[in-house]
Amino acid sequence: MPVLTLEAALAELPPLVRPLKPLTPSFLDPREWRPSGTRPPAGWDALRARIIARDGGCVYCGQGESSERRSRLEVNHLNGHRDNRPEALETVCVLCHRVLHAGRSAAIYGSLVLFRRAGCDQNNLIRLCWWLRTTRRLADRPLMELLGLHEQAQFRMDRPYLSTLYGYVPERYWLLERRPVSYS
Repeated sequence: MPVLTLEAALAELPPLVRPLKPLTPSFLDPREWRPSGTRPPAGWDALRARIIARDGGCVYCGQGESSERRSRLEVNHLNGHRDNRPEALETVCVLCHRVLHAGRSAAIYGSLVLFRRAGCDQNNLIRLCWWLRTTRRLADRPLMELLGLHEQAQFRMDRPYLSTLYGYVPERYWLLERRPVSYS
């Protein structure tokens, strides 16, 4: 079996059905984090369904909705959990959501690893993680090598600094997605 290259893996990706929003590691100000145990607002399930239908999948990587737990889509609040206007919400997959909230994911939970160098942009990095984990069952070490991830970096609450990095969600966190998150 020939060795898989990054170029060959990128060529295997399904074509995109729409343009993607650029993705970079970032963070939400901790004052805007939803407190644990906070109940969703009335009508949240219907609003969530409407946002997912509107966006048609993750706006960053194109991942679609699936019945598989770890592949479920989430709704991201662009301005913090209190702003539930449709224009302040977007559909994200679990991997892109962790990249968007690098502060909470990387600094607090350790579920996002940041790197200074990668062989492709962040959007394709996530697309390849989904594709190669599900089609080839590629584990972390060979996947990280294929993606060209080098020079691990530390999280800092500095958006310009974070925008130069690449986020990678290790398989053990992807596999541990316990349930679909309906309010995030």
